[in-house]
Amino acid sequence: MRAQSGEDRLQAALTRAATEAAALRSDLPSFACKEDVLSQVLEGGKKAKVRQQARFTAEVRVERRSDGELQENFEPVSWAAILTESPGAGIPYYVSGGFQRALDYFDPAKAACYRFKLDAKVGNRIDFSAAPDALRHTECRDETGLNGFALLDAAGEVVHVERTVPEAVSRRTNLAPFVAIDLAPVVLNGRTYRLSSRVVSDGRPGRLHGHFEASYSGCRLFHATVTIKPGP
Repeated sequence: MRAQSGEDRLQAALTRAATEAAALRSDLPSFACKEDVLSQVLEGGKKAKVRQQARFTAEVRVERRSDGELQENFEPVSWAAILTESPGAGIPYYVSGGFQRALDYFDPAKAACYRFKLDAKVGNRIDFSAAPDALRHTECRDETGLNGFALLDAAGEVVHVERTVPEAVSRRTNLAPFVAIDLAPVVLNGRTYRLSSRVVSDGRPGRLHGHFEASYSGCRLFHATVTIKPGP
């Protein structure tokens, strides 16, 4: 029996991740989850001072639109604590898109956009970066300088993804400079999907910068309802 090479392991992991990415992109039904959020605006560096903060629970709804894209909406249902310098300032910093796009880097339709390398020392880590010629391909976004990595479990499933983009790219594209996502299996309509279970993000550096943490639980199918009332 021939031992599996590093390249074989990499291709097997990319194939599995591509299957999961395609499922999120095309097959994932509309669903809703409980979302527990910490949202902050900080001032300073390592010993940053909290200038604004909100802790709240929300229902996040991810609905499949007529064009096939997923749209995320959330509605706060309870507030645990609010600290703001300006009353009524609302939620200081919020990040969305962590469900449909969590595995975008492995989407077969975007194979030209990224370069991948298996970390031979760790064995369960895939490093990835934006391809040098990515902007020549219409399917690629402006992610110049993007770097990240994915961690795999014993079965080869992606369980964690982190990525960064330079500040200039963040400003041009409105992508969060840093995002870390944990993924976990969720059964919807009899099929298992790997959905975001925790998201951490930091905003662009500066005197004031945002920090966001959210965990997701209780995910279930979501069905919109329409009530028809009798006319006058």
